[in-house]
Formats: sequence, C-alpha cells, structure tokens
Amino acid sequence: MKDQKDRLNWVPSDVKIEDKADIVYFTGCTAGYNQLALAFATSRVLNKLGIKFTMLGEDEWCCGSALIRTGQAHINDVPRQLAKHNVEAIKKKGAKKVLYACAGCFRASKVDWPRLLGEELPFEVVHVSEFLADLIKQDKIKWEKSINKTVTYHDPCHLGRHVGVFDAPRYVLSHIPGVKFVEMERSKEFQRCCGAGGGVKAGLPDLALGIAESRVKDAVETHADILSSCCPFCKRNLSDGRDSLKVDMVVEDVIELVAEALGLETK
Repeated sequence: MKDQKDRLNWVPSDVKIEDKADIVYFTGCTAGYNQLALAFATSRVLNKLGIKFTMLGEDEWCCGSALIRTGQAHINDVPRQLAKHNVEAIKKKGAKKVLYACAGCFRASKVDWPRLLGEELPFEVVHVSEFLADLIKQDKIKWEKSINKTVTYHDPCHLGRHVGVFDAPRYVLSHIPGVKFVEMERSKEFQRCCGAGGGVKAGLPDLALGIAESRVKDAVETHADILSSCCPFCKRNLSDGRDSLKVDMVVEDVIELVAEALGLETK
C-alpha cells in the first residue's frame, strides 16, 4: 500500500496549485505514485494555459475502480466509502468541475460513484481530453512546437466503450501542429482492449501481454511513429507489448503530446 502522505510528493516546484478553485485535478493512484509523467504533463499544461486548479492531496483516496472492476465492490462496502470520502473532499474544495487524465478514475467517478451513492454528483466530471478539445475550439491554446510525427490512437475501454468519449482525444491529436493522425482498422466501439484492465495485468500477465501484442500489431499496420492513448494502464501494457515485439514505436499519452507541443517538460 502507498502512503497517503506521499500523494503530492510528485509535484515539481514549478507547478502552482491553488488552495481552493473551481477545478480539481484528480490525479489518481497510478499517475500520482507510478507514472509521474502523466501528472507532470497534466499539471504543467493547466498552468501553461492559465487554468487555476486545486488538488485534494492526502484527502484524495483511491477512486475504487480496481476493486469494482475485479468484482469486489461488495467487500466491506469499501468502494462506496471511497466514493463518499472523495465526493466530500471535492465539495470542501468548492470545485464545480473535476478533471481526470486517468480513464479508470474518470469512469469510476462518472458512472460508479453515482451508482454507489444513489445520487448525482454535485460537480461536473470531465476527462482532460474533453477539456482540451473545448479550449482548442475556443482558440485558447497557442502551440509552440511542431511534433512532426504520424500518430495513431488506442481507445481505452473505460473512456470509450464505457462512457462514450471517442471524439475528444482524436480532435486534440489532430489539432497538434505537425501530427498526421491515422486510425487503426479496429477503433472506437470495435477497438481491441489493451489487455491491462479488469485485473488481467495483475492476475494473468501472460494473457495481458498477448493482448497488448495484438494491439501493437494493429498500430504497426498504420506505420505510425507514436501509439497514443488516454489511460496510464493502457500506456503501461501497450509499452510492454511493444517491448516484447521489439517494435520501434513510441507509446505516449495524449496529454504528454500536448505538453510537448506547448514546450513543456514531462519529467
């Protein structure tokens, strides 16, 4: 178990976090403890765009997604307790909107929390790709760097088929300077799972790797330089699939590409 006191240990000195704000950035366990590039990119992009945001710090508890997705929602009522705590912590911050860069946390908050609590949430739940797509449409993003790469996109199950967010990540990618966006043959509702979700990565690693390899092969067929997604679990497992196949392809989250195009570091 990770220590709650370490929730904000990843925050670099250049990132400004408000004490209270209309927007909360819900980091998630994976980005906050393990895949720090995702947290670096998201927070720096928000700062760069002049978006004031706050975070829950030690009051951010696990979203409960892993327990729910592995059939353990009934055990000791833990997922409901997690949902209740997080909702109350967000309310105390006075937030009207909560941003997520993790597809699993986003799905849990948008779909599972209201089900568990039996009521609608008192704030808007938004994935960062949706947030950025809206800013691009309002011409509020001033790009500083051209990527000059061919990029394909993998739909995370939690973001796509579970919630229906298919267009926003594609819209963001297609508007990054220098990006040539190409689709894999299987995409959106018909995409392959990356193989990591539902506890498969932890419980059946060989199966998870095999599924990831199949998805990476889909990406290879597009001749893309970069395989992108909007989920830290997808990034991890697709990276493992790429390494297993010894494929020369970068696996990078959409928010990391946005950060790069804004001239920001993700380390």
